[in-house]
Amino acid sequence: MPSLKSLRKRIATVRSTQQITRAMKMVAAARLRRAHEAAERARPYASKLAELFASVAAGVEPEAHPLLARRPERRIDLLVLTSDRGLCGGYNANLFRYVASFLGERGGTEAAVAVVGRKGFEYYRRRSARLIVHRLGILTTPPAQLAADLAG
Repeated sequence: MPSLKSLRKRIATVRSTQQITRAMKMVAAARLRRAHEAAERARPYASKLAELFASVAAGVEPEAHPLLARRPERRIDLLVLTSDRGLCGGYNANLFRYVASFLGERGGTEAAVAVVGRKGFEYYRRRSARLIVHRLGILTTPPAQLAADLAG
């Protein structure tokens, strides 16, 4: 049977762990709320952008521009946005599974991956995938320079 001293120490350890867990939950809830609010603020912009694209697409003949012409897929470049730390449930694992499925459906098509996030970089590096670009340690609001770098 454990001594009284070891039991008290164990109780103190459990309380300390509970306190840390409670603090982590509060921080996560605050981050989730901020992300949700940011998504809500972006919703009108996204809907107007979708309207704009729809109106432009409706007025353009597919043969009018070489980038709009239908042609067989020979090469696919994917932009994969992953987390840096992994504290996001099954997000990264589900994303990797989806990308593998997407590429599997396209059989012999050459594929290259552009990765943002440490988890994705490590995943594709271990699998010797063709990485065209990777960026690590991006803040929650990515700078315009990142977009320019990824674009080419």
